Amino acid sequence: MARLNLFVVIVAVNFTLSLQVRAADPPVKKSENGICHPKGGTDYKKIKNYTPYKKMKACIKSGGRKVTQASEPPFKKSEDNICFPKGTPWYAKTKNYTPYKTMKACIKSGGRKPR
Repeated sequence: MARLNLFVVIVAVNFTLSLQVRAADPPVKKSENGICHPKGGTDYKKIKNYTPYKKMKACIKSGGRKVTQASEPPFKKSEDNICFPKGTPWYAKTKNYTPYKTMKACIKSGGRKPR
């Protein structure tokens, strides 16, 4: 019984420590598919299983690769059905979106141009 209690305590401490390590978001997350995502990047908050890095150079040196511009869609349709083109202020701020290759496709799906 004492061994079981000790095991439970060790597991609980390990879990708590792992949560504390992950509590502060690292400057760079390397996702399971080897892409290094900088803090503030398009998919950064979506990455749940990752290896943390303090610098992009360290992530790349470990075998990771940078996020390419191609991974960011030209247009994002927000949850409010607004189609934001790349390069506009709200594009970068829009985190929950549906990607589109063209404004026409975004509008056809029920979106509208920003005012």
